[in-house]
Amino acid sequence: MDDTYMEALAIANADRHAMAKSLAYFLFREVVEDIHSKYNIPDAEMMALNKKAYNRAAFLTDHVLNNPDMRTAFTINAIYCTEWDDPEMTEDLLQNKDILSEIAGDLMVERLKTKKNKKTNDK
Repeated sequence: MDDTYMEALAIANADRHAMAKSLAYFLFREVVEDIHSKYNIPDAEMMALNKKAYNRAAFLTDHVLNNPDMRTAFTINAIYCTEWDDPEMTEDLLQNKDILSEIAGDLMVERLKTKKNKKTNDK
């Protein structure tokens, strides 16, 4: 695995809210950036919107996803969206999936190398 990946992962893993930040960025930041540019939303308002999205993502990752009962209770929010269309796998999502799959594969190879080296050193 490339050192750049490893450095980025080390930085992300050192942040206890890395998943919440990634979630907010993935679900909100990239989508809203287009609106920010198109409608000239001031940077201060954008920062406040990003912070709200991050806070909500942190709530989700810290309090909901790790608790089966909270996860089930959280799904009640779906009643506000019953008329929404089914999700679509768009080209940008397919690209994102490919990138994440490649990184995940590289991580698996690194873990196997580390495990093999540990066994060799333990002998």
